[in-house]
Amino acid sequence: MDFPNIEVPYLDAIFNETNKRPFSELSAGNLENEEKKKLERERNRIHARNTRARKKAYADELTEKLNSLTKEKEQIEREEAAAAELISARHDNWVKNLRLCMNLRSSLCLDSDKWSDVLAEDFKLILPLTPYRSYCSSDIVNNRRVLLGVDGMIADTASLKVMFDNIGIKSSENDLPVSFEYLLGSDTTENCYFGKNGFMCTFIMRTFDAKAHGALSECETSGLLHVNFNETGLIEELEMCFDGIAMNHQLKLAKGVSEFPSIPNHLSIVLKNENDNIVITTARRPFRITHVNNAWTKLCGFELSECKGSSLSILQGPETDMSKVKDLCEKTEMGLAASMVVTNYNKNGNTFLNHLKCYPVSSDQSGKITHIAGFLKE
Repeated sequence: MDFPNIEVPYLDAIFNETNKRPFSELSAGNLENEEKKKLERERNRIHARNTRARKKAYADELTEKLNSLTKEKEQIEREEAAAAELISARHDNWVKNLRLCMNLRSSLCLDSDKWSDVLAEDFKLILPLTPYRSYCSSDIVNNRRVLLGVDGMIADTASLKVMFDNIGIKSSENDLPVSFEYLLGSDTTENCYFGKNGFMCTFIMRTFDAKAHGALSECETSGLLHVNFNETGLIEELEMCFDGIAMNHQLKLAKGVSEFPSIPNHLSIVLKNENDNIVITTARRPFRITHVNNAWTKLCGFELSECKGSSLSILQGPETDMSKVKDLCEKTEMGLAASMVVTNYNKNGNTFLNHLKCYPVSSDQSGKITHIAGFLKE
């Protein structure tokens, strides 16, 4: 077949065109490509090496940070554990000191040295108003009783004894105090609510031998304790919150009366009492008689004109236990409520067994103790 209109280049011309390019140009191109590949490979190796180095450096940095954070965490944990241990030890010491305090109270301790082992110098005791207890009128602050220092605690502890003495029947064979105890929520620390300077817990105060002392029933009251401590762990403030009316009801049931006697803290109140056998003396030795009422005169036989200015030695004789008298005098001179069962003598020399309860009273609004009111019960 003929293709007359198509031009076909000669092969020689094509080869000749190729042969016109110099050999050096072809070699240089090949070398340049090889160099580029070599450089590319080197660049890739360097990049890979640098990448591995950066990864290693980053991994080392992370490891260092992790180790540092781990050490920091361990240090914090050690410090927290040490702090928790200190706090636990502090709490245990607080709980122990409160238990010691309430044990001293229930044992009717009047030893100031023992109280000083658990109470701070500026100790404060806060209680509800309790008219069935002996207390000084100057102790009342904002409708609460506030007693200060070791002396305040001792005074309140002494009045507890006399309060429980009022519910039983005393005799020469049965003149020991009624025993009572405190059950504290802090005996199990899970029942405590700890704060920065102290804690709160429940308490129960109950007698366990009042019936053996002639009471009709045992007494029990419950409430809440709020206690604060100073830096050395001594009790700085103790607030006892309980229902005073409920406690008064318990005392009435135990004594079997419709009204439990209110304890006077002022001379004017005592002078109005004609029902009980009452003698009033000065607050200091030799406790000279200043007033007697008709009931006392009927029991003892002495008119006021016969005994005013005398001491109560006029009622003492061979069968009077002078060790009990001495102990009661020491307590009353300290301004404490006190009681005893002792054999006394009336004007005619006849003996009678006397359950004597003594209460400090004031003759003015200052609350300063000026007299001792003695309540005699045959």
